Amino acid sequence: MRCEPRLQPVPDSGHSSRPLFGAEHRLRHQRDIDAAFRGGRKFVNRRLVVWIRPSTEAHSRLGLSVSKKVGGAILRNRVKRCLREAFRHLSHGLGQSWDTMIVVRPAAPPLTLAEATEALSQIFERKQRHDKGAPSSPRPGGARHRARQKSRDPRGNAPGTKP
Repeated sequence: MRCEPRLQPVPDSGHSSRPLFGAEHRLRHQRDIDAAFRGGRKFVNRRLVVWIRPSTEAHSRLGLSVSKKVGGAILRNRVKRCLREAFRHLSHGLGQSWDTMIVVRPAAPPLTLAEATEALSQIFERKQRHDKGAPSSPRPGGARHRARQKSRDPRGNAPGTKP
């Protein structure tokens, strides 16, 4: 499934069959982007790194960063279109307005609308679990690793080993 361009408003009707993703829905200024990085909660999955923070605006805003490591201009623009469309569909389920900054990971960029929607919905579900106070899914061996680190001496040696 490819990301299709949004329908433009019909000239005399004053509305479109789908809402547009205008400039007011984007993080356009560097100060807003920096604020999202500094004050936002970070969520990561295989395809995306996302920072989300409450917005002072009346609606959610999106910032995108797609490196040249992802591919050429055509591919990067397709990824951005797909992510904008997925964000447009999913952001209403977040409740209040949020500033969201998305950085695409070069190893596995979302190339279709379905992949972008799946990756972003995973992030938003994790965000909602975090907001409700439920623990996020633990990393394998996380607690054991912390316990091992606490039992080491100041040089990092495990107990019972000679320095």
